[in-house]
Amino acid sequence: MTDITIPPEALEASKDTAFAWLRSFLEDDVRVQQMTDEELSELVSAACLAMLKAWPGIEHQTPNEWSNKPHIILPLTQEKK
Repeated sequence: MTDITIPPEALEASKDTAFAWLRSFLEDDVRVQQMTDEELSELVSAACLAMLKAWPGIEHQTPNEWSNKPHIILPLTQEKK
């Protein structure tokens, strides 16, 4: 499988949200209180990568005339009616 790089802005937003959630819902858990920003960043990065790699129908695209960088396509799912 092709490596997927998460943009720093997306990882930072995920980290901030995850950190706030962990602190508010698990505030009494000593493990959460002891997590460093680096540990939390690694946790969120791993979760984001796992989600992307498991996305149904994900396509890896090589550089082409529309983009000079490799990229991925994540098809949107249809809501069940």
